[in-house]
Amino acid sequence: MLNIRPGEWRETGFFWFFTFMCWFSLALGDSISDTLFIKRAGVENLPLMFIFCSLAAIPVSLLLAVLQGRVAKRKLTAGAGLASAVAVFAAVHYISNSDSGSVVGCYVLYFVTNLLVFVVPVILSVLLGTQFNALKAKRLVPIVFTGVIAGRVVAGGTLSYLALRYPVPSILWFWAVMHALAFVFFFIGSSSYVKPQIQSFFQRPGEQKQTRFFDRLRNFVRTLTESQLVLFLVISAVMANFSFYFAEFQSASILNAHFASENDLALFYGWFTIGASLLAFLFQAFITGGLIHRLGISNTNVIYPILALTAFLGTTFSYTLVPGVWLKFVQIGLLTALFQPVSNLFYNALPPREKARIITVSEGVVQPLGTVVTGLLLYHAGTSTDLIRFFPLAAAAVWIAVTVLMRKPYRDSLLKLLRSSSLDFFNKGDLQKLNLDRNTFNLMLGHLDSADEEASVLIVQLIVSNCDRGSREQMMRKLSGFSEERKEELLRQVVLPVDHFTAEFLFACLDSSNLELQYQALKAISIFPSSPRLRQRVTTFIASDSERLRCIASAILVRIGDLDQMMRSLEIIQGFISTSDHASILKGIEIIGYTGDERFWVNLRPFFASADVKIRLAAAQAFEKILSNGETDEHYEIIGRLIKDDLREIRYLALKMLARLTEPKWFYHVIEGLSDSSPRNRKYAEEILIAHYNDKFSDLIMVLESSEATLYAKAAVGGILAASQDGSVRDYLHQFGKRVIQQLYEYKLEEYVITRDTASESSVYLRMLLRERAWSLTRLIVCLIAPEQNREARDLFKSLYSSNDELVSNAVEVLQNMGERQLVYHIIPVLENISLDNVVSYAMKAFSMREKDLRIILGKYLNSSDSELKEAAIHTVCMSEIRDLIPVLKKIEADTSASASVLSTCRWATESLKARGITMQYQ
Repeated sequence: MLNIRPGEWRETGFFWFFTFMCWFSLALGDSISDTLFIKRAGVENLPLMFIFCSLAAIPVSLLLAVLQGRVAKRKLTAGAGLASAVAVFAAVHYISNSDSGSVVGCYVLYFVTNLLVFVVPVILSVLLGTQFNALKAKRLVPIVFTGVIAGRVVAGGTLSYLALRYPVPSILWFWAVMHALAFVFFFIGSSSYVKPQIQSFFQRPGEQKQTRFFDRLRNFVRTLTESQLVLFLVISAVMANFSFYFAEFQSASILNAHFASENDLALFYGWFTIGASLLAFLFQAFITGGLIHRLGISNTNVIYPILALTAFLGTTFSYTLVPGVWLKFVQIGLLTALFQPVSNLFYNALPPREKARIITVSEGVVQPLGTVVTGLLLYHAGTSTDLIRFFPLAAAAVWIAVTVLMRKPYRDSLLKLLRSSSLDFFNKGDLQKLNLDRNTFNLMLGHLDSADEEASVLIVQLIVSNCDRGSREQMMRKLSGFSEERKEELLRQVVLPVDHFTAEFLFACLDSSNLELQYQALKAISIFPSSPRLRQRVTTFIASDSERLRCIASAILVRIGDLDQMMRSLEIIQGFISTSDHASILKGIEIIGYTGDERFWVNLRPFFASADVKIRLAAAQAFEKILSNGETDEHYEIIGRLIKDDLREIRYLALKMLARLTEPKWFYHVIEGLSDSSPRNRKYAEEILIAHYNDKFSDLIMVLESSEATLYAKAAVGGILAASQDGSVRDYLHQFGKRVIQQLYEYKLEEYVITRDTASESSVYLRMLLRERAWSLTRLIVCLIAPEQNREARDLFKSLYSSNDELVSNAVEVLQNMGERQLVYHIIPVLENISLDNVVSYAMKAFSMREKDLRIILGKYLNSSDSELKEAAIHTVCMSEIRDLIPVLKKIEADTSASASVLSTCRWATESLKARGITMQYQ
């Protein structure tokens, strides 16, 4: 019932009891310190304590952040327990020692207990967060945290019992002892149960600089100005903090006026702690989740501020016990049961890299500063009841307005996250240019002469991309003074802009005697528009002694030359491609590519079927450069041939052409690319599919249903369809996912039967194939769940294959927050790497599956159209000598339609059986 597995009971019990002891101590101490402070120091001094406690929380939170990276968690927890125990005993001793010092002791006690309420949950969260992996945490942490409810309830009952028999100061000693015992228990038992924390203690200097607090604070302030969602989250947190302390002050004032003695107030706190804890537990268990499910996170977030406003309205109209108790319950019970779970979910809409920084600065700095402001307002209000009642009403109204306004930024942020995948990068168009200031430009220009080749290329790229025309003119004057070798390297690596200054620089390069520099200059100038000067300069290279220069000059003049120049250039090209010499053919094909003229595809057609892979690759490269529209059936046929070529680079070039062709007829060529053996080509095909065909639902669904489509194609199409908001598509995917999961568990069930009923060495081939097919279907389900198809999703699936249990656990944790929870729920047993017996038990229970006879399973695969499974089944029948199925091998051997590999395997099996003296007839 508790889902605690064998071997986990002692560890879970230890942490449950430690959690119970901690929260028993916190609840008891908090109630006692509130009682003594209210009765002895006075409610009017609460604002000062709010200020001091909040100011102290800032350095304490920073200290904890530093220590958690340098001190082992066991030592940190024990050290914090020792320090807090000493502080608690000192405060208790000070209160009990003398009546005159008891008021000062109340201040110290209130200060200490408030710091404990801040520190202990943080340490406990870190302790549990690093103790269990993600899969264990899902099962065990909720059980451990029931100790929080149990501790608060028992603390309330204990306080109620002791308050009837002993004065409140005497109860302090009992609390101090229980607090010390909690950490003594931890120190004794932690050596056996607390796992060492695995983290990197060594950072590079650059990383240390990036993690400085003031850098994070600066980035946080910048984020506030850039993101509406972050701004609203911070304002909401500050308003929640504001309302919390006003509620604390108002409820304390009401309770102080209603209960005359310390013991009566302590007795009330005891019963209130019991009731509030139980009601909050029931509310969170049965109501909060339902509200989120029905209303959504952003709408549910509005409910708590409205409840807070009703509570403040109640105390505004009636400053009595009943409104005060309701306000206290909203402040304590519903804050943890409703507001905190919902508000934490809002952080999921933030970019992962921003989330930790925003939470740290918001909760560690901004909220304590908000508390200081609250304390100052309360201190300013003094005894003015009107101000004390007006401020929280205004804060609650602002809070409601903020929660209403933040719904749209929250939705937009979620959509931005869904679209921020690497696939969308190719659809964003030109990136906005940077604006380099003048000093930076002068600095780069000054280093251009002395920089090495790599730095020079980088500087030129920055200036070309990000500077104005005048800056580029200065750069070109600098480049003119470069050596010929540096100019040659620069032209090889950088695409210079098409302008007058670049043209002058290139013309100067053409005057050089360096043939390689002339060639690179001609390549760079080939994209320039036609002009008499350009034609004149390029024409001189038609008669050059260098064959390379003649080739590139011919390509340019075909595009910009006059009739005579074009005819001479075409004769040169024709001479190259008409020869039988492969080197000359390659030069001619290269020239056709440089012309950029789609009409010359006819001259490339004979080379696509060449046996020489170099010629095929050159023809594909030239065809990719000149193809623009792809209107003819011959183009369709050529690209269809290229997409199936044996060479990976040729298939990639075909995909580059398909990226420019958007008509529906090219769809199935793109689908062919999804089955490519190259991960790079498959990724590119996915990008094309999303860019041009993501709304072709019927065609995409046909790919999923096709028995011939590969897993890669189905996974890509499944991920694209999963991003659709169309209701019918999502219904189809849900049903399709259920079918895939059932097939996955069928493979697991068959693997289990084969493992149980055959010798390990006899069935290893078939079991391996069934295991691979199950993992393939698991990948398909992951693509349905994670429609982003981004680098994180791909890394996630790689992590599922890892032999590192912690890595697998974290991957499953991420997966559980990526999509349809029902589909995720069903594949968790497979991902957890639990025993095959348990996986099969789950399949039989969840899907009402039944075990099949071994002969039925093998017979199914002997008749399968899947050649791999068929061969594996033949191998298993032969090695296991399953006599009932041996005659089937003879029939397969006689089947002329079977593939060559199946027939070969079958012949090997029959010969092996005959050699062992086993007849091929039915027994």
